[in-house]
Amino acid sequence: MRVIGLRGCYYEPDICPLDALMLAFQVVQRALPQLELAADEDPSLQICIEFLREHMADKITLSDLSEQVHMSSRNLSKVFRDGVGTTPMRFLLKLRLNHSMKLLRHTDDTVEVVAEKCGFPDRYYFTRMLKKYRNTTPAAFRKNGRQREGDEEQDTYESEFDQSSPPPAKNPN
Repeated sequence: MRVIGLRGCYYEPDICPLDALMLAFQVVQRALPQLELAADEDPSLQICIEFLREHMADKITLSDLSEQVHMSSRNLSKVFRDGVGTTPMRFLLKLRLNHSMKLLRHTDDTVEVVAEKCGFPDRYYFTRMLKKYRNTTPAAFRKNGRQREGDEEQDTYESEFDQSSPPPAKNPN
């Protein structure tokens, strides 16, 4: 059996395809623990994420966060971006938006109360961020969420670690 190599040259393989597949599987299997460690490589990243989740409703600055892990703001931003795929402040905004959408759907709290519980300075800023990143308003999301409450589908706002921009809310039309 002749095989075309990476450079377009023909060669006679010394190993059967099944053996090659098994060898590749072993290489990947040995690499997996190292890949898993990459996410947990820097413990300061886990400390940051935990801090952001616990203090989501508080006013948090990048300086506050960098003090928690004893890093410069610039270094923290780089470590966070490399580990999570977004900046710490964008991650915090996603956490706040996700939590606010859960509250809007499952509670009768006013928009002001939801904004306060999620760390937004006021309802106007909260509404602007929800409109910008989820393409909906609090009232529209609450109305659509209540209509879908009996549905079994998974909520689109559940993904906190989405690497891209937050997805827009589903359009009922």
